[in-house]
Amino acid sequence: GGNECSTYAGQTFPGALTSILGESSAAGEGSQAPSRHALEAEAMAQALSEVDSTFCRRYDVLGLCGSTALIALLKFDPKAEGSGEESVPTLIMGNVGDSRAVACVGGTAVPLTVDAKPTRPDEVARVVDRGGFVVGGRVGGQLAVTRSLGDRDLKSMGQAFITCWPEASALSLEPRVEFVLLACDGLWDVMSNQAAVDTARKCLTTLRMPPEQAAQRLVDDAIDKLGSKDNVSVLLIVKGTGAAAAEARRDLKIEEPDSLDLDLELGLGFGGLGLGSGGREESPPPRPPPAVDGRDKPIEDDEELMEFLMDDANFT
Repeated sequence: GGNECSTYAGQTFPGALTSILGESSAAGEGSQAPSRHALEAEAMAQALSEVDSTFCRRYDVLGLCGSTALIALLKFDPKAEGSGEESVPTLIMGNVGDSRAVACVGGTAVPLTVDAKPTRPDEVARVVDRGGFVVGGRVGGQLAVTRSLGDRDLKSMGQAFITCWPEASALSLEPRVEFVLLACDGLWDVMSNQAAVDTARKCLTTLRMPPEQAAQRLVDDAIDKLGSKDNVSVLLIVKGTGAAAAEARRDLKIEEPDSLDLDLELGLGFGGLGLGSGGREESPPPRPPPAVDGRDKPIEDDEELMEFLMDDANFT
């Protein structure tokens, strides 16, 4: 509980990311180039890890104080500058927790992130593989997300049931991409991706509202019309008007180092984290979470969870 973790992350993450990006660029000069956007995605992951580790050490009395994190990093192609070629910027997303980013691509809602929750079979498998458990839709019976900043009690003493390591994706901001909507679970608990995009699009185009007013309309609708009982935060990144609906997202693979969770337990410096070798291949197009017993849907209750855990095939 409390906002200490989110406040700390907001104050320290930008500086950590800037520093790590600078070091990564300097170290990469003359070496083999990593896969496209991998440098930025991994720098984002390292910066989040640094913020998380430092917060957990400094505020060790705040055992279950934590925060989600949803990062949007805008990257321009330096090769296009001054060349006369039109530069198509890329939005690199990093997600820790159950906040969500959705793009409006020609009027169609395209999710850019996947909620890190214990209803996802792949996330449950990771928690169990680390010695944890899920009951009542919560990790350790306490936390409703499987990735977060802070929440020291679920990361210390060798338990490390959850992680701060983000899942990443990239979106090329081509003309058909109109805007990107970022919001916390207070919105998504009561509104579908498409409904949120439709509302925002109507506000921006038909009603010609400025982005901040359109975002406020989503907040008001979630609370006043749909009865959201959670905090509701909404951010709109507006680019322009699209023409056709098409899938434009691709996942980025940022491999979590084995040493990540030992950093807190052993009090090691951040420099001890390793990200493996060289460039990384991009992941294939986004896929839904693994099926449970042949059913392509999330885990709904404790009975389905037990069936999932008893099947050794889910942990090979």
